[in-house]
Amino acid sequence: MIRLAKKEDLDIIMKEIQKVKEEMHESGNPQWGNTPEEYPSKEDFLEDIENNSLYVFEEDDKIKGLVCIKEDTEYEYDSYIQNSHERAFVLHRMAVFLDYRGEHISQKLFKYADNLAKENHISLLKADTEVQNQKMNAILKRLQYEFKGEFTPNYPGKYNYYEKRIEVNK
Repeated sequence: MIRLAKKEDLDIIMKEIQKVKEEMHESGNPQWGNTPEEYPSKEDFLEDIENNSLYVFEEDDKIKGLVCIKEDTEYEYDSYIQNSHERAFVLHRMAVFLDYRGEHISQKLFKYADNLAKENHISLLKADTEVQNQKMNAILKRLQYEFKGEFTPNYPGKYNYYEKRIEVNK
């Protein structure tokens, strides 16, 4: 089941996110910081929860993964890369917790984002990931996100930017 995250979920989220951060660094993926204070931090997830944009995949009373899905109201990519200017959802902070890898949870979270967009009459999804994040780059391509280019933000790393168009009944 996918549901909005609650403040009560924050401790387990942060415990599992720290494990994900450590695994990312061990595999040479510099997308997220390696300490609890670095991105994504507890404050980032708390803000997502308060904005009703953090969704968790829960099964058997265990949170197994999460994604932030928010409307792109600030056109956050404008200062970095040419991108589509229309109503869109942006996906951030996608994570599948280590003990649940191989259960296709990321695919389920992305499918949920597709359906949420359709329900809200939004036909465009946007996402980015660090160039060296091989897993997420492969997932985005497999799920038919179109690579639009690479950008260097005002924080460390180089990022690949993707968009996906979906059919929406008007």
